[in-house]
Amino acid sequence: MAILTGGNVISGGRPVLDTGDGHILTLDGVPGDGTAEIQDVSDGDATAGDFKLDLGILGRTAVIVFNETAANLKIILDALPAVTVTITGVGSVADPYVITFAAPGGNIPLMTVVDDTLTGGPATVAANTAGVLGAFGNIVAAGGLVKNNATGFVYENTSTRAKPAYTRIDTV
Repeated sequence: MAILTGGNVISGGRPVLDTGDGHILTLDGVPGDGTAEIQDVSDGDATAGDFKLDLGILGRTAVIVFNETAANLKIILDALPAVTVTITGVGSVADPYVITFAAPGGNIPLMTVVDDTLTGGPATVAANTAGVLGAFGNIVAAGGLVKNNATGFVYENTSTRAKPAYTRIDTV
């Protein structure tokens, strides 16, 4: 966590209101944390075949085989421009892939299954948690700071730009 050293700078000489990428922000109120989008994907307990996931303007994945590991599915999804995910689960009906989007932030349209050739499927996608941008959307980078004009409190984004989480660090 950043420590205020006095005046309007913190350790390292960074201005208090530096968002981490050259932007300066102040606000009237407490910044809101973001919520990551989470979607569940199952291969329907398939025994053979493959499918793809369509993410609309974010693109379409490469082929996903019926017994794909979560690690390999992460590689496939992260290969799309502007997409970063974490994945748990094995893709079965009982233990679907739980895909958490670190980027892009906010509410992402539900992925759709395309080119499904699964035997014993079909693959399905279900909404789990709708993503919500933080108070500043995706403006404040990790480590960026904002100041509440009314109270003088300074908040640091201790998470990511896509899913901000603000922690009060001190007053100015």
